[in-house]
Amino acid sequence: MAEVITRISNLIDYENFWSALPVSDDGDIHVASFIVAGDYTPVSKAAETPVVEIRIQAAPNVAYNKTNPTAPHVAFIGLAGASAFHCASGSAKFSVRGIRFEMDFSTTNRCIETNRFVTKHTVIDSCRMIRGSMGFEELNSPNDILDVINTEISDMAYTAIRFNRSASSSVGCTIHDCNTENIGIWGGIYGDATATVINTVCFNNKKGDWKGVSGAYSSNASGDTSASGTGAVTGVTASDFVNTLTGEYLAADGGLLKGTGTGGNDIGISVGVTSALVITAPASNAHHGRNKATNDQVVLITGTYDSPITPTSIVCTYDGGVEQLVDASPAGGTFSGSITIPSGNGDLVVSFSNNAGLTDTSVNVSVGINCFVFPSQSNMVGVATNTQEFTGASGYFKKYTLSNNQWEIGSDPFLTATPGGSFFPKLADLMVAKFGVPIGFVNASVGTTTVGNWVVGGSLNNTLINYYNNAGAGEFEFGLMWIGESDAAEGTSEVNFKQKYGDLLTQFSTLTGANCLTIGMGVVATNADDIRAWTEEVSLTNSSATGYVDLTPAYSTLHYGTDTETNDVAQLIYDAVRVNYYSSIINITAVGLPNGTYSTQLWDDSQDPMVRVSVENIVFTGGTASSEINIGVGTAVYTRIDTLTPLVTGVTCIGVTE
Repeated sequence: MAEVITRISNLIDYENFWSALPVSDDGDIHVASFIVAGDYTPVSKAAETPVVEIRIQAAPNVAYNKTNPTAPHVAFIGLAGASAFHCASGSAKFSVRGIRFEMDFSTTNRCIETNRFVTKHTVIDSCRMIRGSMGFEELNSPNDILDVINTEISDMAYTAIRFNRSASSSVGCTIHDCNTENIGIWGGIYGDATATVINTVCFNNKKGDWKGVSGAYSSNASGDTSASGTGAVTGVTASDFVNTLTGEYLAADGGLLKGTGTGGNDIGISVGVTSALVITAPASNAHHGRNKATNDQVVLITGTYDSPITPTSIVCTYDGGVEQLVDASPAGGTFSGSITIPSGNGDLVVSFSNNAGLTDTSVNVSVGINCFVFPSQSNMVGVATNTQEFTGASGYFKKYTLSNNQWEIGSDPFLTATPGGSFFPKLADLMVAKFGVPIGFVNASVGTTTVGNWVVGGSLNNTLINYYNNAGAGEFEFGLMWIGESDAAEGTSEVNFKQKYGDLLTQFSTLTGANCLTIGMGVVATNADDIRAWTEEVSLTNSSATGYVDLTPAYSTLHYGTDTETNDVAQLIYDAVRVNYYSSIINITAVGLPNGTYSTQLWDDSQDPMVRVSVENIVFTGGTASSEINIGVGTAVYTRIDTLTPLVTGVTCIGVTE
């Protein structure tokens, strides 16, 4: 069984959803998920198809918010003379979640109704129903099931919910100001011996809050004395709720409705009082290193919940997209599951599948390039004269530092304990502009340290390993290592420096599976030339090092300091990163191709099916071209050239990047 989700942006999408429903059971749940807030006036729908379930829902970010009723949400309004949904035949399950119904005043139209002798399971979850003859009427069908959950119903001409001869339930609902026609048989809830009603409050309903009551009732409340069953509370007034003048009917702390329900939960809708849904991972601002081959990452989502309503499943949306399943069977107050997130930055919204109004959000969760800044000193901490600004897209620059031991939005000062500026915002600008994905830096640098301070097995090195594990940052694409200023000052020997430096490079590769770019300091000082030479030599001989960058063109003192020096350092490091990790040379031969510049598609031939990785403007002369491209060295590349002027069709070749 799968959920087939159709994103609904307008009424045309909604009508098309109903038209496209299968005429026979295909084993799937068909979901119309409204992703755009607004008032909709759809035609009355007969939910008669035989599929496993039809679900009409508002996505969590546009669901009716019981704590802020005026916030933009999805509403069905102005339906006159007919019910919004009429479940007239068939045995399918029908569910509605997170939508406000506001009917035209009528004594004939229900928000939702089932017809006589129909076997159907209908669920109303986290909705708001205003006006009409009834919120829901279930008629004379012994096998029918109606569940009304966490829903507020008011201003009905007759009753809010009519249970009649079925094993139905109301859990955590609030019902008020109904039976406006003042008819003796109606009131708040009209129930019979088969109904189960828990934690539901009725008040200010004419002719009585509870009518026809004889089922399994417990922990309910009323404004009069009609509430029956165990744990009944009476005498409820508007003062037992919060902000009723602005449309909120949530239990007020300290009122009659507080702490008297089953399991200590509030009677009535209890969003924000005792019900809770908490994402424990990923935290807000978390960054995950992408899978470079697929440009996405599988992200683990975990959390806890505390609610009188058991979640059927836990679902989420990312960056306002399609709802995805996180945990199909949450239990014991915890949930866990994974979704694939493409490179980018967005908000992760998690909710109950059967309670769209109960949500939690981790903002600015990103997937992209990840860099581990390995043993380094003060120039990696950031001691430039001025702090620098990242000018790229919001959320596309992240940092994880020893200062706070958590992922944060990237900024200077890079370490909050150090007031100076760093080259990282400018390096992030260059990387994001080139590759179009977020970048995160895991940085454990400590000022005035030597390679000996970071020796494998030492206390700083152990902190580094723990720090790497705590970041939980997924895959790393490259590392940066910049150390040696203090070694030059202290006169570290060549043998000592090379041995310890090489050990650290090997450890980096073992730990991350990536290689490291080594950085030669720009300072002109005693022994500095030796340290630079030894750093470059180790880089050329250690397989865990990808390349070496010399910073002497950028500055000459102990630290880079001016804005120009800071920008030059960022540019030199970026150029080295790009050339060593993201660039290569492709040689192409295209016999008979006229000289000129051609838009050339480049496909990674090592994957099945092939993946298009780039489109480059490449200059051909004499039927050949040699061009630098942003694809790793050693990649088998299939190229294709299609042009109209001059006419060239399907010129292809396969080569290997060098």
